[in-house]
Amino acid sequence: MPVPNKWRRSLLFVMARSKTVAFIFYWLRVVFAFVFLLFVDAVVRMQRTQTELETEPITDARMESQLHARKFYSQRNVYLTGFTLFLGLILSGTYHLILELLRREDELTNMQKRASDLSKQQATTGTKPDTQLLADLEKTRRELEAACEKANKYDNLKKQADNQHKEYMRLADKYNALESVAREGDLGPDAKKAA
Repeated sequence: MPVPNKWRRSLLFVMARSKTVAFIFYWLRVVFAFVFLLFVDAVVRMQRTQTELETEPITDARMESQLHARKFYSQRNVYLTGFTLFLGLILSGTYHLILELLRREDELTNMQKRASDLSKQQATTGTKPDTQLLADLEKTRRELEAACEKANKYDNLKKQADNQHKEYMRLADKYNALESVAREGDLGPDAKKAA
């Protein structure tokens, strides 16, 4: 979001603690459960259509085109429901990763403040630095870097999924265009005159 860091952080923390957002996520889980059922149903239909194509002898061109259309629709449904489930997982993971990143950033700023306060105190009193605090600070920095890496990986994964979806839609359009040209070619000039 193109907003200042403090606003974004406060907005995301309010969203993380909001009962409305929790309610929305609950219903999203219910919706994704139904999408999973649709995915399973689409896989079963696709397998059933494939076995019908392989086992039954095709005697009529209309029957063949109907079976191929059913196969195409079942494959499309498998793709769409599977892609929806995949994007749901990415969305959920990204949301939780962002919340974890914000929590780690807050921990880091708190530890940096504590470390600077302690270093000022040690400079005035002449005591040695607290090694436990410095170790905790370094550990939090490493965890923050790991969380940033995960966020970048999720962004890359989301971009890849989006590109795959665009490519699939382009190929599906191309397939439909070729199929319509093939159907027109199957009729032939004699069949067109008779019709």
